[in-house]
Amino acid sequence: MSTAPRRPNSLFAATIALLVILVLAVSWAAAVAGDKLVAAEEAFAKGRNAKAERLLLAILDDAEGGVEDDPRITSAVVTLARLYTNMGKPEAESYYRRGLEATARQWGPNHPEVGDVLISLVGFYLNQQRREDAEHRLGQALSIYEQEASNEKLVTVADTLFQLATFLQNADRASEATPFFDGSLRLLETAEDVERTALLITTMLEHHTQQGEFASVANLLDRLPTAGRIADEDALITVAVTLVTLAEDQPEVMDTARFWEQALEYYVEADDSEAVPMLFALLLHVYAEEGEPEKIVSLQTRFPAIGALADEKLSEARSVRAGNHEMDPAGSDPPVDSETAPATTTARIGVYDPRVVAAAYYSSDVMEQVVKQHIEARLAGDEKLHAELDAQRQAMATRMQKQITGRAPVDDILEHINDALPGIMENAGVSQIVSLADGQTLADYGSAERVDITKPIVGTLNSQMSYETIVARLNPEVSSEFQRHYEAGATAADAGDFEDAIAELETALEIHPDLSSLAWHKLAYCYQNVGRRADAWIAIRKAIILNPGDPQRQRAFNTIWNSMKLEVTLGTSEKDVRRLLGTPDIEYSGKGASLWLVYGVVTLEFKNGKLKAISE
Repeated sequence: MSTAPRRPNSLFAATIALLVILVLAVSWAAAVAGDKLVAAEEAFAKGRNAKAERLLLAILDDAEGGVEDDPRITSAVVTLARLYTNMGKPEAESYYRRGLEATARQWGPNHPEVGDVLISLVGFYLNQQRREDAEHRLGQALSIYEQEASNEKLVTVADTLFQLATFLQNADRASEATPFFDGSLRLLETAEDVERTALLITTMLEHHTQQGEFASVANLLDRLPTAGRIADEDALITVAVTLVTLAEDQPEVMDTARFWEQALEYYVEADDSEAVPMLFALLLHVYAEEGEPEKIVSLQTRFPAIGALADEKLSEARSVRAGNHEMDPAGSDPPVDSETAPATTTARIGVYDPRVVAAAYYSSDVMEQVVKQHIEARLAGDEKLHAELDAQRQAMATRMQKQITGRAPVDDILEHINDALPGIMENAGVSQIVSLADGQTLADYGSAERVDITKPIVGTLNSQMSYETIVARLNPEVSSEFQRHYEAGATAADAGDFEDAIAELETALEIHPDLSSLAWHKLAYCYQNVGRRADAWIAIRKAIILNPGDPQRQRAFNTIWNSMKLEVTLGTSEKDVRRLLGTPDIEYSGKGASLWLVYGVVTLEFKNGKLKAISE
């Protein structure tokens, strides 16, 4: 798989030039004099390239045979190099080299002025698609800044590198952005600017997650400044929200509890009275469920405010570790699949695959019902209920990913069919049911005959998929096929081979349409790049439905929605809206002639067949 070399993009070159001017302008403008040089720099700043080039070349012609290290000459050389970068001329490199040599002689080889010229040269190499050269010169510049620059200068350069990284992302060159994010972080850490460091790390966490670089994600978590060092409340909340969102986005690969714990520190420091109890409860539930009392003790030590709730969960975790599996946290009778003392005389037990049960449950209308409640709360003006349902929807999406992949029990799902379970058990001739994921309890029943009751359980859940379809999708070989096609698609997308990427991602999502929000997001991105807007619209809605709280999905959704809503104005007929936007994800009729169509996170309200309101 290969791509043809791309010609330097003039818009990209102009942007690079503007960014590096941020670093250089202050240094050079104050260091030199001369009417002709000032006029040349003014012409360059105003985009009058021909005039700037004529004046700069005249300065260099006048200097022939003159003083080699005259600061005016050095300034003219570097400005001409920047001008030629802007114009996409390869001659820029020779002027940069000449400017580097002169600057090093005048200021010393490790002076920040040398670093400034190096950063400009990095911009030139980026424009020329010379990635290795750009990264090499970036490393040289960073070493100089870290040794010699003031904190103010470090922050200025860090901001410039961040802008370069962001521009690379927006230019579909995200894989090249990492060194610039890393360089920006190095400088901010050297400057000990903790708030900027924390905010940059949140952006980098999102970047590496999108790139599938999860080892880098773990490393960045270790570099997050402690919450107590950050004074700005908005910064604290921003970091906390990002951590929670990322954990929910990729639960199959992220250490969710670790993200939650770090987010909790930031929420506590920000004194967020709503988020703190919620995260406490989530963490305590996870640690109790996994039988990890020492982690609950650690939470108690770090956050004494948890009090009695932690004591209750600590007892539960110890019971789980001792083999008293999955005790009901409320202290009521345990669910039928979690009996704590199996009788040795039991000859037959019912067993079920929790992954299949979860897949069946979430392919029913359960998510649709939550969205409908969400709409009703908004229409009623109940902001508190609206916020609670929004949190419930996000928590459900996270729980779904864990349960479908077999990493969380499904007791909450079985509670919905408590009335049907006795009949299922009677028909199977069993008095106990046990999850196939509960190895300890299965071992306790020893040689008891196992009767698989997964299919009749699925039959009570109103699933839109058949039992056979779900089982086929959850086959390990099928899951491996999904991962293979997904990785091939992601690699092709990063390389700009969008047609190949679409083929691979579509194949992956035919295998597992509900497993990965990120796969749908990448597919939407590829569709956009080949002009398939209608398909991108469907794909990004699927991504955001699977993970409604993710800011990256939200931004991508907004980009596509903003390009479509220009055609959807108030008063448009329902028929025309359906023609423009396609089949809605959810359709909901209210009292009278009211109708709501839901597309992703956008709700369109109709009255008497005409569009009345748009809620985003």
